Amino acid sequence: MGKLCKRLGDFVAGDYENVAPSPAPEPVHPAIRPAWEMYRNAVKAEREAKKELEEKVRDEVNRLKEQQAKERREKLASIAKYGVPFLNIGRHCLKLEHVEQLRELRASLRAALPPRRIKRFSDWLTTQGQPFHPLHAVSYEATGKARHTPSPISSEVASLPQAKLFLEYAKAVNAERYRVTAIKMGANGEKKVMILDKQNGESRGFTPEELLNRLPEIVNLARRGENIYYTPLSVQKHHILIDDVSPEKVMQLQKDGFKPAVFLESSPNNYQCILTFPKFQGDFDREIGNRLAVTLNKRYGDPKLSGAVHPHRAPGFENLKPKHQREDGTFPLVNLSYAVR
Repeated sequence: MGKLCKRLGDFVAGDYENVAPSPAPEPVHPAIRPAWEMYRNAVKAEREAKKELEEKVRDEVNRLKEQQAKERREKLASIAKYGVPFLNIGRHCLKLEHVEQLRELRASLRAALPPRRIKRFSDWLTTQGQPFHPLHAVSYEATGKARHTPSPISSEVASLPQAKLFLEYAKAVNAERYRVTAIKMGANGEKKVMILDKQNGESRGFTPEELLNRLPEIVNLARRGENIYYTPLSVQKHHILIDDVSPEKVMQLQKDGFKPAVFLESSPNNYQCILTFPKFQGDFDREIGNRLAVTLNKRYGDPKLSGAVHPHRAPGFENLKPKHQREDGTFPLVNLSYAVR
């Protein structure tokens, strides 16, 4: 500090609050607020108990120091009559004795202190019989939002096999809206992309009822050679796609503790997986979702895939990639292999 002041002048503290203000803490998600409040109260109670014990330790140490000071006054006064050399020897011996007494007292009191029981929030949750990631179970009821009940569909739509598959798929994914994308593959490899709900450059997706009503139109697009994709969209949740998952990675994903909402067999022995994660309703939701997508795809799926909002093949429609065309000219259907909310 002295050398810097010689080079640069006297130090003047800066005011950086307006330049780089301290970040505000992320808000607590409504679904875990009750557990969080209980955890905070438990931590507060443990800290107060520890503070009370530490005060008792200080009282014991102070009491011993007072006894030692009294002992020094009495013993050194009786030794002083023999001269300074004896007085110095007495001081040295008493100091060694008193230091050892204090060390033994502090060690015994430290051993008597109870160990810290409450550590991280996740550890405390496990002691309460709750899952390590409680947010994975967030539902509309937990966030105070009413669950939406689909309205009846027409007989024309009900007769379509894609409608039955969509209802099973939507029940598991539990998204608020679904974007529908149709991609036409040209002979020279070019793609023509159409987003069905896009108006004035904006796409909000369809509600499940709106998508079912548009399903005959979507089926006609597929018959014309269009590849059909769904993209689940929600305000409260991330719907993370893991693409190009092998059968071995399907097993590994579940062994590692993840609970997927949907597995789609997009082509023979090749799967797409959708995992649902709640959003924290903070400034970093988009970044969290993007990093989840990158991390999970590097571990289990396509390492090149990025972005939390990503389309995937629609169940019940054909995968019209030329490399999947069979000898008889047909294409494999996208199968809904697994669907559990």
